[in-house]
Amino acid sequence: MTNIKFIILFLISVQAFAGQMDQLSSVQEMQTQVAESLSAYADREDECMKSKKKLSAKALMEIGLSNSELKDALQYHYLRNLIECSKDQADKLIVDLQVLSLLAPQKDKEADAASELILGDRIKLLKLKQNYLKISKIQRDLIESLNGVDHPIDLIATAKALGI
Repeated sequence: MTNIKFIILFLISVQAFAGQMDQLSSVQEMQTQVAESLSAYADREDECMKSKKKLSAKALMEIGLSNSELKDALQYHYLRNLIECSKDQADKLIVDLQVLSLLAPQKDKEADAASELILGDRIKLLKLKQNYLKISKIQRDLIESLNGVDHPIDLIATAKALGI
């Protein structure tokens, strides 16, 4: 039992010494991880944008929304679906950026700036949701039952088709 305690203490002290030497390689490894996460996020965003579909203008018009309500609903669903489409990759990138920031505080500004870009959309979505929730529950239910509303939306094509 004493030998195990000695080995554990020895390994901890070696690990602490190696930790100082490995700090630089850990930062480099994390920078590589961030680059890979960023690439995966960008690729996924591209896939999401390529999969956008126009919503049925006729179906939207039948719901009886004002132009302002239509804009609020479209903007909300557009951003919500894009965020949801790349959420896993965005979450991983944010975590990787935070780990890099903890390993290399001098990288803190870069990590914060990149995280803020992603989180900025999520904050904007919260604001859009407040406007969306002002639409009656019955009309929101009708919007949410539309074919394609739960997938990336071609906002410009849909808005043009609606004349807004």
